[in-house]
Amino acid sequence: ESQELKSLLNNPHLRQMLTNLTKADISSVSSEMEHAMHEPIFTEFADQCLQIVESDKLKLRENTIKMEAVETISN
Repeated sequence: ESQELKSLLNNPHLRQMLTNLTKADISSVSSEMEHAMHEPIFTEFADQCLQIVESDKLKLRENTIKMEAVETISN
């Protein structure tokens, strides 16, 4: 859906960071995450993910309000 997110995921440096995070054992996840969060490409990726989630939450909230309005009118 998000072209910007797809574009970010084409970055080999970001992909390597994500691979390192997913393959890290429990004792090193924290240090891997700390390292990643200092990298601009990773923070851009995280921000884009959060923007998508927030957008989806807003759409869900709007749809819920519309459905409640329709139910109220129907009754």
